[in-house]
Amino acid sequence: MPTANQEPINDVAASRNEFGDVDIRGGVPARLVHLPSPAASRVCLRLGIEFARAVVGFRRSRYGSSPQFKGVVVGASDAARVPPAKSQAGVGTRTRREVAKIEALGEEDLLTLSVDCLHALNRRAKRYPELSATIYALKNRFLRAAVLAGVAEVGRFETERVTGYYHECTCSAGGYYGDDEEFDDDDEEFDDDYDLSGREPRSWYSREERSSCRSCGATRVGKPQHSKRLWYLVRVLGKGFHQPGPAEPVFDRVALSIEAHDPTNPNTGIPKVGLTIAVQHLCVERAATLLERSEMARQAAPPNSTDQLVDAEEFQGQEASNVAQF
Repeated sequence: MPTANQEPINDVAASRNEFGDVDIRGGVPARLVHLPSPAASRVCLRLGIEFARAVVGFRRSRYGSSPQFKGVVVGASDAARVPPAKSQAGVGTRTRREVAKIEALGEEDLLTLSVDCLHALNRRAKRYPELSATIYALKNRFLRAAVLAGVAEVGRFETERVTGYYHECTCSAGGYYGDDEEFDDDDEEFDDDYDLSGREPRSWYSREERSSCRSCGATRVGKPQHSKRLWYLVRVLGKGFHQPGPAEPVFDRVALSIEAHDPTNPNTGIPKVGLTIAVQHLCVERAATLLERSEMARQAAPPNSTDQLVDAEEFQGQEASNVAQF
């Protein structure tokens, strides 16, 4: 304890490193307390408590190493003034504030926001393939629920594309028709002893229209090979989402045939929603659950009148403006 003629020791200041932080990798220094809450620094600022960021490790990258922080450290005498993390009202993390915002939304507002979130997530899946499996599974669940609840319109079309090219070469590298006699391609007298006119042409597939034969090196132009693929265009609250086949009975019950178009529109950027990615997921999940539990979803049945279907011409006329980003 300091005597009457000594100034009190500032434990935080004495433990700082050259960058002003406190390294706790080897343990928290004496007379200090570690507060790991992300909101602790803002609480300390509000209460006028001196603190320092707590260094818990280092991350290495091609640019060198950088410290990793977790919360702050404060003097033991000040720690009692900091309220528990769960009671730090008004200073929660961004995710907590956004979750609270979503929980306060009504059903219509939640559905509107969820469509915007799915729009952003769908774009993100195209840019970051490692996220695509999770996002597309959520997308499929939401769109199915929207169709069952009667808040979505569905169009169906098929695309035809070239999947590759079939090539043939007359260099006769494939063998004889019906002749079992063995031969050596390296034999100098081979051309004099055998007639190559009966040899089977060599064939192969390639993604390129022009491809070179590996045997003779000649460039051959292949025959295009085509395949068809089924697509659905699901439109919810003015935004369109392309969903590839196979056939989906839930969509087929209300789907209209529309003009075929290219579903692989260019990615023009990820729209800003004002929510973290985790909260965007949560928003779409809650909206999907709401739709799945709705009365319309539980009593979904094939439409019995044309009033329940959108006009095909109207659907096709709107698809360009409503779908462009997907």
